[in-house]
Amino acid sequence: MLNNLIKEKAEYFLMFAYEKVNAVNCYGYTPKKCDSIEYQKAKKRALRMTKPYNIDIYNFIKNEL
Repeated sequence: MLNNLIKEKAEYFLMFAYEKVNAVNCYGYTPKKCDSIEYQKAKKRALRMTKPYNIDIYNFIKNEL
């Protein structure tokens, strides 16, 4: 249950960061993991947003997404 909650929040933060960095609307879908510059910028921003507040979400984004 807790892992599912962490996964959902991590995906939300990544989607939010992707929308802000790339000025697009993801319509509620998390972008797929890839090597594109847009994805990497969004991932870095999501990591910066979550590190000071929740290390579990930070680690999930870093390792899984």
